[in-house]
Amino acid sequence: MRSGTLPACATQTRSSQSGVKNRRELDVTAVTNAITGTMFRSTVLESRMPVLVDFWAPWCGPCRLLAPALEDIARQFCGTLVVGAVNLENETELGHKYEVMSTPTVVLFYRGKVAFRLTGTEATRSSILSSLEVHLRTIKCDLQAE
Repeated sequence: MRSGTLPACATQTRSSQSGVKNRRELDVTAVTNAITGTMFRSTVLESRMPVLVDFWAPWCGPCRLLAPALEDIARQFCGTLVVGAVNLENETELGHKYEVMSTPTVVLFYRGKVAFRLTGTEATRSSILSSLEVHLRTIKCDLQAE
């Protein structure tokens, strides 16, 4: 594993800007990886596995509602998919770079490219699972061809 790369099922928690973890954040991020700007390239863009990134903000109610679904998806696809979260309050440059205009925004990256993006109300458990089903099937064929 490359240095700076998170394992597919690492357990990390989102922390507030001050670094103090609050109860709400601990409850919603049991299996998602906190991704920072300094590790985005190695963790997301250079990953051999597909990476589902949740661009979220602590003040975003829909983001908090979506977080348990993303935890479930991380568990369901453990070993096949890395699920991570970018806190836009701390990582504004990443938000600008990937044109995140509303939260939540969920983006699947594969081999450094965006495979799909779901934003706002379209970022639901069912729409994420449907999109993953289609894209992971293609990715699996791609990996088998190597």
